[in-house]
Amino acid sequence: MAVGEDGKVLVWPLQKNKNKYIFRPVEIPLGTPISAVACGQDFTVLLAKGGSVFAFGKACEEGQLGQEDLKHRPMPVKVNVPEKMVQVCCGHSHT
Repeated sequence: MAVGEDGKVLVWPLQKNKNKYIFRPVEIPLGTPISAVACGQDFTVLLAKGGSVFAFGKACEEGQLGQEDLKHRPMPVKVNVPEKMVQVCCGHSHT
């Protein structure tokens, strides 16, 4: 994953084309510029330039996605945080 100067987030998913694998960047559509990205084992957290936080991926028993359930999220969802954040980080199974 990478964040561009324009705040767009790109991922390089493994894609199979006929008999070969290709890596082609795909933009994650958010509608808000991102300033930082952090990745855990099966989930990712994004920090928007305005201080909002988004999370997506596999939700395990620890609630890494910051939601009130344990549903997997294939696309980013906003996390309710009490104030504007300035940094995000992830570990193996925590944010």
